Amino acid sequence: MNLTVTVDEIALDSIVGEVYAYDPEADERHTRPQTLADLIAAQFVERLVTVPGYQVLAQEVTKARSALIRERIAAQIEDELTKPIRPTNTWGEATGAPTTLRAEISRIAADAVKVTTPSNRNREESALEKLIRTEIGVALAKELAGFVADEKAKVVAAVRAKAAELIATAVKEGVGR
Repeated sequence: MNLTVTVDEIALDSIVGEVYAYDPEADERHTRPQTLADLIAAQFVERLVTVPGYQVLAQEVTKARSALIRERIAAQIEDELTKPIRPTNTWGEATGAPTTLRAEISRIAADAVKVTTPSNRNREESALEKLIRTEIGVALAKELAGFVADEKAKVVAAVRAKAAELIATAVKEGVGR
């Protein structure tokens, strides 16, 4: 018995079956056509995940996808930063001239650096001055702690050596009597 199958034309969009799908938003189950491209993609993904030789390729695909996502997000962020916005008050009423989000962020950051707080130095200091003073204090404390620990170790070693010397002398003099 001979069986002959003739396929006139086959393309990636050729329908080869149906897939059952669930739409959680509409809470509906339905079918959709499955194409040859769907089957090829499913086989490709299965091999990427399971076959060791494809793992390097999977890593490269992941890196390329991540780079593409970063690139697209960066473009969207840049667009949002440069798009004109209208400042508003607490009630949403427009106030002032149109500006950009980038300009607003710069203004707010500059204002934050200029904000002054009472200081024990008979003048007000900016947030930036306070931050720098605090960081210098933290760095000095670390440096001094290391220095003090080193000097303490030297003093302890010297005291132990002198104590050993005094004990040896006392024992020697005690034995000689």
